[in-house]
Amino acid sequence: MKLKNVLIVVKDAERSRQFYHDLFGLELVLDNDGNMILTEGLVLQEEKYWKEFLGREIVTENNACELYFEETNIEGFAERLEKYYPDVKYVNRLMTHSWGQKVIRFYDPDGNLIEVGTPVPTPDPFSGSQFDDNRSGFVEETEMVFEMMPCSEDDREFIEEQAGDAFNATAQPEEDAEEEFVYVIADESGNLLGGCVLSVDGLGTASIYDLWVEEEFRGQGMASALIREAEREAREHGCYLAMVGTFDWQARPLYDKHGYMLNDTMTDVPKGHEHYMLTKRLDRAAENYIPSNTGEYEIRRGGEEDAEILSGKLREYDSAIAPREHDYIPLSKKIVDENGRIIAGFVGGVDGWNGTDIDALWVEDNYRDQGIGSGLLAELEREVKENGADVMFIEAYDWNVGFFKKNGYEKVTGLLEDYPKGHVMYCMQKSL
Repeated sequence: MKLKNVLIVVKDAERSRQFYHDLFGLELVLDNDGNMILTEGLVLQEEKYWKEFLGREIVTENNACELYFEETNIEGFAERLEKYYPDVKYVNRLMTHSWGQKVIRFYDPDGNLIEVGTPVPTPDPFSGSQFDDNRSGFVEETEMVFEMMPCSEDDREFIEEQAGDAFNATAQPEEDAEEEFVYVIADESGNLLGGCVLSVDGLGTASIYDLWVEEEFRGQGMASALIREAEREAREHGCYLAMVGTFDWQARPLYDKHGYMLNDTMTDVPKGHEHYMLTKRLDRAAENYIPSNTGEYEIRRGGEEDAEILSGKLREYDSAIAPREHDYIPLSKKIVDENGRIIAGFVGGVDGWNGTDIDALWVEDNYRDQGIGSGLLAELEREVKENGADVMFIEAYDWNVGFFKKNGYEKVTGLLEDYPKGHVMYCMQKSL
């Protein structure tokens, strides 16, 4: 059993959603008409419905519980609170406890008590490292030196494989279940009019990408037909979840019509634009969206060459709207023991829009709890910043989210429940 959500009662869910977004950056995950779920698991329940459920009166400002948030720049938060909500009712303004923690306590618009405090100093199993900028390494309190070294292609593959094995030990995917399918629509002469790629994995999830239709053939239902075909194939392979990524200039409205839900928004990648992660449950009954203007055409299986054409067309289209500043910049470092054996490392990079990737961050079991993971993460952050990125985006899970929070990833931009099955994935970011 685990704690799933925290529910608070409010008079106006939309007003409260705006309040918690303005002050704490919480985003809407689900709106159920009077019941809203926000990121971090906070649930807003409108009072009129809650009174019907309980059959009892609601007591505001009862001071029996509070929502607690941590903020390192608490003076900046206090200024933001005064700016956006000057009429907020305080329990205590910014103060410092005898143990050194700074806190503010106040009520939200419906009398729910909130405390914002600076982190309380506690022993951190991932800390205790002092970085040496000249050596790209770090020294533990035990005086053991771990030096970071550049990776070869084989090293990168080894680190990714080890990180994958560690993930699979918890996620437990089915073996040999990964497959890729290409679907295309062509004219009588064999010219490609549109298509997409579907990837299914051992976790029971399907990814649809490189969806493309030539401009003169848009508005005829081709893209919708390709989505339906990909979903059909995914269901036949036992997938319970479909995932897609799309930019604000691409196909989000179309995916909305097909029942996809927003799980995460990445802002300013590329600058001035947004990227969305959308998902759809395939194991639940839902009506197929079929546009009224659907034409007649045949969808057939394609091959690697077709997939390359689709990827190239989409990349060309994207670059016309948001030109990439540079090619992808791969980044990787390894740590070896006295015998030259790799015991830890990371693989990541910076894309042409200065978005960031962490493909693998791995430490061998025997070397954990020595600050190595935090040291590697800090080195990756330093390198992506040097290469033009100012924000790190990561995907964490319920079994490792604590590690990233301890390393400054406090902003959760989205979450995906039951992925992998029985777990939760968190989309997080950190300003560099």
